[in-house]
Amino acid sequence: MGTLWLLMFLTPASCLLDTTQAGDIAGPEPPIRNLRMDAARSHLTWDVSAPSSTIYCVTDSDHIQEAQDGTYCRYETLSLCTVTNYTVTVDQPPFATWILFPEPDENPGTAPANLDCWVHDVDFMSCEWAVGRTAPGDVQYRLYWKDAREYRECGHYQTDSRGRHVGCRFSGISKYPRSFVVMVNGTSALSAISCRDCFADLYEIERLSPPNITAKCNKTSSLMEWRMFSHFNKNFKYQLQVNKSSGGSFNETIPTNHFLLPNPGNYKVRIRVKDNRNFYSSWSPWGAPQSFQCDPDEDRPSRILQTSLLAAAGTLAIALLGLFLCKRLSLMQRLFPPVPRVKATVCDHVPNGEMLALETAGDDCPVAQVQDLEEP
Repeated sequence: MGTLWLLMFLTPASCLLDTTQAGDIAGPEPPIRNLRMDAARSHLTWDVSAPSSTIYCVTDSDHIQEAQDGTYCRYETLSLCTVTNYTVTVDQPPFATWILFPEPDENPGTAPANLDCWVHDVDFMSCEWAVGRTAPGDVQYRLYWKDAREYRECGHYQTDSRGRHVGCRFSGISKYPRSFVVMVNGTSALSAISCRDCFADLYEIERLSPPNITAKCNKTSSLMEWRMFSHFNKNFKYQLQVNKSSGGSFNETIPTNHFLLPNPGNYKVRIRVKDNRNFYSSWSPWGAPQSFQCDPDEDRPSRILQTSLLAAAGTLAIALLGLFLCKRLSLMQRLFPPVPRVKATVCDHVPNGEMLALETAGDDCPVAQVQDLEEP
């Protein structure tokens, strides 16, 4: 993550701090005096008492810049929460003096701890912090961001189990300046609360999300493509992890947003991304595996086996159904046996009022052949 710094919110419009000189190595008439910080303009300035050669401003012994007009140094990032050493040096005559700004805080343990901000999901920024180790129980923190025009308070806080603000989320981050100040301060009825600050460069703090892959494929090749979204990064590096159903597996690192896979068969692939311009940037998490079927015949044996099993199961089900119906029919016949047929009768005047049953003649009755003879 890039350099981070924070300004306390309710800062007076003009905050001048008189210098405390130390380490003077010149005579009684120093070339510069009255070193001070003008917080409203982010200027480290001084009075010149004698002509001198080049003057430099050194911040915490690692950042050096040449003074403008020999009377001040301007800072793009000025922290009002983190105590910083500002030193001014003169080549000729040799001279050096310094101040601390802001003045050391008596309650540093009340400030929010581990302040961290990051850009994610293309157009969102989240910040998180922990409650200070010596902060009173009623502490409440508030987060602000400041560009060149105004301060704005966070509108979407996350809280802990005691209702204390420990995080914040911004949306529409692409509307913000690329570099701006994030500010966290606190209030309490029991004690003063120290502040915490961070300077946010949206390019440096973005955590990239892996893209979604699309593919056009057949038995001979598969062309995979994807599109990366970011408001602040334009140069990316990708890593693919490909697993073929035939057993082949490999990783491929490429700087382009497409990849041609020969003889793909059916395969799974996942992707991750990183900033290609920043050597120290980290890879994003792996995206979810995506499956592509480029050879429908590749799984034919398994499909044949599945079809055979389904056919066998269907045959068995039909046989069981037939057996069930047969048993059901046999049971019905036992419960309701058929009624015997009554022979045909002729109702006529019969002696003694009895009915006679007429038997149907069988086929074995003799038949006399009649021959018609013509008269002579």
